[in-house]
Amino acid sequence: MVLSLVIAACLQQAKPLDEVPALRFEHVKRGINLGLHLTQADSLSEYQQQIRREDIQQLTETGFRFIRFDISSALLCGPGQHVDPARRKSFLRALNDLLVNEDVSVDLVLPTFRVGTSFDGYLDQIREIAGVFGDVERDRIFVEAIAPGSTDAKDDQVKLEAIDAALRSQLANHTLILEPRGGWFDSSDDVVALADKNVIYAFRYDHPYTFTHQGAAAEQGPVRFLKNVPYPSSPTAVSGLLVDIEKDEPKKALYTYGRERWDADRIQSEIREPYNWAKKNKVRLMCTEFGVAHWAPADARQNYLRDVSKILASGNVAWCVSDYLGSFQIAKGAAGNRSIDSNILGSLAMGKG
Repeated sequence: MVLSLVIAACLQQAKPLDEVPALRFEHVKRGINLGLHLTQADSLSEYQQQIRREDIQQLTETGFRFIRFDISSALLCGPGQHVDPARRKSFLRALNDLLVNEDVSVDLVLPTFRVGTSFDGYLDQIREIAGVFGDVERDRIFVEAIAPGSTDAKDDQVKLEAIDAALRSQLANHTLILEPRGGWFDSSDDVVALADKNVIYAFRYDHPYTFTHQGAAAEQGPVRFLKNVPYPSSPTAVSGLLVDIEKDEPKKALYTYGRERWDADRIQSEIREPYNWAKKNKVRLMCTEFGVAHWAPADARQNYLRDVSKILASGNVAWCVSDYLGSFQIAKGAAGNRSIDSNILGSLAMGKG
């Protein structure tokens, strides 16, 4: 099983690519995040209990051709955070099972840099993990890294280039997905396109936060106290909710959200920033995360997902919706026997085009 991935890779040309192959970009245009909570998986068996082959088959039949999930270092590394040969073999076997359907591609998101740790040590870690995938199929395996973001744009650029170099030392021909500056950048940032042309640049989109993360218990701000927040927003749309909110901060957040009049035009004006940067630099662009907490009003959630996905598609920007499982889930049920919200699929225009 694992051998089939290696053979497919060896049959592909070894010469470095000077662009993102068109077929590869087509594969990533409509994707889904499996769910961020999977990063806490302590073993491959724990991961496999949550995601089964039937789930992947369901996603591909629904129209998702690209599946994105974060790699927990525990899935591959043993003591000392070095790749363990036995875990490597098991992970590649599981990856082969994911790719049994030829219509699906996979984005493997590498561990992120943690502030306060050694950046050189981080480069060593992702270089070693990337080496696991050096001999697997290049057209359907994508490797992603999120570059640190700070107030020092020049230092961020140096780190982005270092990450690219570390990955390229192991992955000569794979298409990389790189997120500059921690996942968001715009035309005013000093982000410079890399000399490496086989890269898809990525950003994450979670605005307006008052709506997308309403009622999330893990949030520390006022949004955790909000519920039934509508979209689009206007003063009239939120007026009835304001009456029932007693705490000042949540009331202020909702009032501001209404006054800001969030709608498709407002969202497009923000997404235009990374889009214009990508157009200017003639590079491929992807939104790796966008979604709404599943307990938000159903019609508002559908409206939002429709607007964002349509805006991205109109600019030829690839996207990954959040999530298959977790707080932003679009699926319900037990592993191997889940159902996906048909209204959400309609909002994302799955099965069309």
